[in-house]
Amino acid sequence: MKKINLNIEKIHELKQVGYDFKVKTKSGDLTNVLDTVMKPQRDTVTVKFENGLTRTVADTHRFAFNGEEIYAKDAVAVDLADGSTLKVIDTIIHDNPEDVFDIMIPEPHWYVDQHNMIHHNTGKSLGLCSLATQYILQGYSVLYISMEMDEEAVSKRIDANILDIAMDDLKNTSYNVFDKKLTKIQTKCTGSFKVKQFPTSCAGVMEFESLLNELWIKQNWKPDIILNDYLGITKSKRVASSDNTYTYQKIVSEELRGFAIEHGLPLWSAVQTNRDAWGATDISMANIADSAAVAATADFVLGVIETEELIMAQQQLIKAIKNRYGSKDVAPIQMTVDKPKQRWTCVNASNTNIYQSTPGGPEAPLPSMGTSKTSAMMDMKPDTEIVDWSLT
Repeated sequence: MKKINLNIEKIHELKQVGYDFKVKTKSGDLTNVLDTVMKPQRDTVTVKFENGLTRTVADTHRFAFNGEEIYAKDAVAVDLADGSTLKVIDTIIHDNPEDVFDIMIPEPHWYVDQHNMIHHNTGKSLGLCSLATQYILQGYSVLYISMEMDEEAVSKRIDANILDIAMDDLKNTSYNVFDKKLTKIQTKCTGSFKVKQFPTSCAGVMEFESLLNELWIKQNWKPDIILNDYLGITKSKRVASSDNTYTYQKIVSEELRGFAIEHGLPLWSAVQTNRDAWGATDISMANIADSAAVAATADFVLGVIETEELIMAQQQLIKAIKNRYGSKDVAPIQMTVDKPKQRWTCVNASNTNIYQSTPGGPEAPLPSMGTSKTSAMMDMKPDTEIVDWSLT
């Protein structure tokens, strides 16, 4: 193993051709880089530090400060791995969006870069990918709409989960093993999966409507479930983007819910929590970041609780914090988190179906919209490419 200093964009490039990497965690241990992802056209900031160093990152990139998380756009100082802090002397907000790169690592979420800065790495997408796999295994047709990860990255996560192969091992899996696993799955379910990526904040329900029409006309395919990754970077069809995130995300959530009702489909999405919920032992609707109106609009909301103790045990607690289908006053569900296979598993369940632990069992009504904490104008062209991964 060789120690080298590379930026994440270069790691992303080399990861695609088979190189493996490790990064240092806050505790000083090394952990595998499970995957990298390019997030297109994100709002970015350049953060200038007192030692002359500058970092250009997504405005919602999170540094460590006083042992907690802080957005890059709000940072006044950041923690270093040696226990000291580094002051921010200027933050420049850029007008033009840029492509940014990120890595995914196992728990714990903190990693240290080549400049000794501590960064936080989470993933709302893990929960959505795990849900997508469960729906596929139950025989549903699933449409995954990504506003940041590309189609190949999403498909890779679904493959890892459904084939029970860690993401890092997929590229080394022989054809015979892969084919045997896939054939076994095909005998058990008839689910199908399609994924479409849109540029960040450049698509909303109008573009989603066009996508559904295209899938039906060209492929005679309709989804049973839609997963939107994620609400905070989905565009509104009614109003222009605004600094008033409360109003804007309220409108986007209403549009997504209306779209789901119009098509008679359950639709899941995700949002961030505010700083009060980071590492907290409980979570409520008051902890939803930017717009509490999102929770008011949603029919069903799940909160993900992740304390330091749970991280070390590779677990999370899933709590129902709103439920129009029944009581939300049920005990949180204890889940094992398998990041290499992008999977949630009930700690006390004999299978990976998270609905086994909810009131009503696996036949309970599917929610029309959800949110999770881990860690919303492009015309469709006739030659639009949609990655198609089907078990049928």
